Amino acid sequence: ENYTDRFAIIGYPSITEKAHLLCDIMGYKIKIYTITEHMDVDQQLDELVSKNYELILCDAITNQLAMNKPLKTILITSGFESIKHAYEEAISSVNQIRKVQHNKALVEQAINSQNQQYIIFDQTFSILFSSVSETLETQAIHYLKTRKTLKSSNQFYTTFYDQLYNLNVERFQLDEFIYYSCLITQQPMRRIVFLLSHFIGVETAGR
Repeated sequence: ENYTDRFAIIGYPSITEKAHLLCDIMGYKIKIYTITEHMDVDQQLDELVSKNYELILCDAITNQLAMNKPLKTILITSGFESIKHAYEEAISSVNQIRKVQHNKALVEQAINSQNQQYIIFDQTFSILFSSVSETLETQAIHYLKTRKTLKSSNQFYTTFYDQLYNLNVERFQLDEFIYYSCLITQQPMRRIVFLLSHFIGVETAGR
């Protein structure tokens, strides 16, 4: 997929005519939509969203309409330099988005390749990432919600459907937000005997 597939130029002829000329001269490959009196701009924006466009270069009027859509915008005027600058800014934005998406996919693939069962969630217990089955994920989050507080480092033993699990929960902060990572490890059943023999309570769930 070409990186210019992710954004388009939309505006009135005073902008798009120059945009067409500039794209021809510079070799830019961008979809350009010219607003006419017969065009429903709001509908056109919805169509761009449905085609998975992430960003549009547009005039002030279209920019106002796009604010109500899941689209990022870069405002341009009718000058050649403005269009060129907007194009370069769009390329930079798309590259940043792709870098974030790549890094996210890299982390997810690395975790999955290790065959480890991880859940990452926020302070409201909303799951942001999970490499475990939906059933185990639901049981683990339900169990963790019953804990009064989660410290910076936590270790719990509990059973889900007659299987013993260790939940190793670590708290971390990213920017101003608090998150938790939970490594879930199934334990051999003989571990229950060991824990009970040392008077450590093993709580049960999912029974």
